[in-house]
Amino acid sequence: MDINETFQLARRHHLDGNLKEAEYVYREILRIQPSNFVAYYEIGNVFQDKWQLDEATMCYQKTIELNPNFSGAYNNLGNIFRKRNKFDEAILCFQKAIELAPTFWGTYYNLGDVYHEKEEIDKAIFCYRKAVELNPDHATSYNNLGNALKDKGEIDEAMRYFQKALQLNPSNISVYSNIARICEEKMLFNEANNYLKKAFKLDPNSVAMYDTLEDINAIKAYLNQEKINFIGDLSKQDVAVLIKYTQKASNILEFGVGGSTQLVCKNKNKSAKFISVDTLQVWIDITLKNLQLLSIDPDVTFFLYDNWEQSIEGMTFDLIFDDGFEDLRTDFALKAWRYLNVGGSLLIHDTRTIKCVRCVELILDNYYLEIDSLLVNTNHSNITVINKKAREPYSNWNLDENKQPWEFGHTCPPKKLWKGR
Repeated sequence: MDINETFQLARRHHLDGNLKEAEYVYREILRIQPSNFVAYYEIGNVFQDKWQLDEATMCYQKTIELNPNFSGAYNNLGNIFRKRNKFDEAILCFQKAIELAPTFWGTYYNLGDVYHEKEEIDKAIFCYRKAVELNPDHATSYNNLGNALKDKGEIDEAMRYFQKALQLNPSNISVYSNIARICEEKMLFNEANNYLKKAFKLDPNSVAMYDTLEDINAIKAYLNQEKINFIGDLSKQDVAVLIKYTQKASNILEFGVGGSTQLVCKNKNKSAKFISVDTLQVWIDITLKNLQLLSIDPDVTFFLYDNWEQSIEGMTFDLIFDDGFEDLRTDFALKAWRYLNVGGSLLIHDTRTIKCVRCVELILDNYYLEIDSLLVNTNHSNITVINKKAREPYSNWNLDENKQPWEFGHTCPPKKLWKGR
C-alpha cells in the first residue's frame, strides 16, 4: 500500500462527503502504521464532521501524544471544547495552537469566537483583528469583528467592517441583516430596507430577514407619526414592539391599563377580542377618558384584578401584555400563562429592572418545557417576549435513538471498533 496515495483517497472521500468510506481508509492506514499521527488527526476530523465528538476528542489527543507540536490538533480539539461550551478548555487549546503556529489566522478567529461568547469583547476584538491581519480575504472574520465592535458600542467602525465583509462575500445574508440593524439604530430606515431587499433576493424565505424588516417598518411607522397617539409610560421602541404583536393577535389579554390599552385598541384587528385587567377602577376610568380624548374606539372589556380569572374562564389568548402593578406582575404572569395559546406570546414590560427580570426567571422556572424562545428587551425596548410552544417533556435521547452506552461516552468503545474491517 502506498501511504501517500491512500491518504489522497481518504481525503477525496472526506471532501466528497463520503465519511464512512473516509473513515474506513484512515483505519486501514492506522492498521498498517499505528503511530501515524496524521491519520489520527484526519480521522478525528471525520468524526467531528459526523458529530461523534468523543471519538474525535480521543483522536486529537492521540495525535498530540504522538506529536506534541502538531498545532492543528490543538486547534480542532479547542473547537470541540467550544461546541460543548467548555470555553476555558477551548481557550487553552487555541492558545497552545497559536504558540505552535502563530501565523495561522484560523486559530485567532476561533479564539475570538470563544471570547465573544464569553462576552470578553476586547479580547475578541483583538483576536478578530489579528485574524484579518493574517488573512485579509476572510469575510466572516470581518463580519464577526463588526459584531464585536457593535456590542462595544463602536457603531461606525463596526459598519466599516460589515461593508468590508460584504465586499468580500456579497452573498452573506447575515451581513445584510447586521448593516440593516445599524441603519435602524441611526434611524436610516430607507437604507435599512435597501439592504434587506438585497438579502431577500438571495434568500426569499429568510425568516430572520422578514423579522428584521417587520421590526424596522414598525418603528419607522411609529416615529413618522407627527401627532400624539397615546398617553402613557411607554418608550418609542416599546410602542413598536407592542404594535407588532398586537397586529398579529386574535385575542389579547392585558394587565395594567393605560397607554398600552390605547395602542391595542387602535392597532388590533377589528375582530380581535381585547380584555384589560387592573387593580383599581380609577385607572380604568382615566383610561376610558383618554380613549375618548384621542378619538379611539374603546373596543375593550375591563375587569378588576380580584376576579379576573373567573371573568375570562374558557377564553384563550394569542397575546398577553403584563404591565400592571409591579407587586402583582409575577402573580399575573404565572396565572395567565395557562390562558396563552401555543404559538402565542407573553410580553413583560420594564425588564430592564431587576424586579421584572425576576418575573421572567420565574416563568422560565415554572414553564421551561413550554417555552419556544425568549427575546430579552427585544429591539432596544423594555419588553421581554416569551413565546409558547406545546409542552415537550424531557426524554433520554440516547435511549430514544437506540444508542449503545459507548456511543454517548458512558463506557469505552469496543476494541473491534479500532480494528481493520
